[in-house]
Amino acid sequence: MAIAQSNFDLLNGHTLINLTTFRKNGNPVSTPVTFTRLDGKLYIITGKTSWKIKRLQRNTDVQLTPCDFNGKALGDMMTAKARIIPDSEGKKLRSRIKFPVPAPLMFFFNRIRDLRQGGSVYVEICDI
Repeated sequence: MAIAQSNFDLLNGHTLINLTTFRKNGNPVSTPVTFTRLDGKLYIITGKTSWKIKRLQRNTDVQLTPCDFNGKALGDMMTAKARIIPDSEGKKLRSRIKFPVPAPLMFFFNRIRDLRQGGSVYVEICDI
């Protein structure tokens, strides 16, 4: 019996993805973000009032592409579904999720983002 391969296996060796969300009119918007894996799903963290969260509230379809810090694609694009994690669930995830960026650096940038965007929220990305 063959082991089912996840589309997320295409992200092996990468720490950043272009997360593409969609505006009301259907136009795509790509943002490079760091991600982590847990239990077969991807997770990102972003500001609660960021535009990507506003777009995800309307449309949970996303596209993912491994990329560099400038957003240059480094692999194939894949489609997935995203879900904004409620705060109560996010608190439980916080201790289980480890991002590839060193913790002190991540905490520094998260604190700046939280001050500007009303706090952080996790987004779960599921393979479809």
